Amino acid sequence: KYAKEMGKKVECLGDLQGPKFRVAECEGAVPLTNGEIFEFGICKDDNDNIRPGRITMKPTVEQLALVRACQVGTVLLIEDGIMEVKVIEKVSDTELKVEIVRGGKLKARKGVNVPD
Repeated sequence: KYAKEMGKKVECLGDLQGPKFRVAECEGAVPLTNGEIFEFGICKDDNDNIRPGRITMKPTVEQLALVRACQVGTVLLIEDGIMEVKVIEKVSDTELKVEIVRGGKLKARKGVNVPD
């Protein structure tokens, strides 16, 4: 209405969210302690949830591509960078071994980012 009164054209710009990388489900918070070694991989079945010693992600095309692209030395940030892990071994295209660099309490469906 106001744009029309002023003879101006108003355009709208939106930021569409792309695919999100997220960890899978867990039964309460799983503690990640600095220096610990965890498995990090794609869920093998519906019961393969996060637990002490293992962080999982659901098998989506995007999440498979993320794990496949990781190399030794890749840093992954979890929950907006609150937690940080570093890949120390690439076991397969769906499984990694990671070292906890900055720990915390990992809860279900927290976001995963690759900073580089």
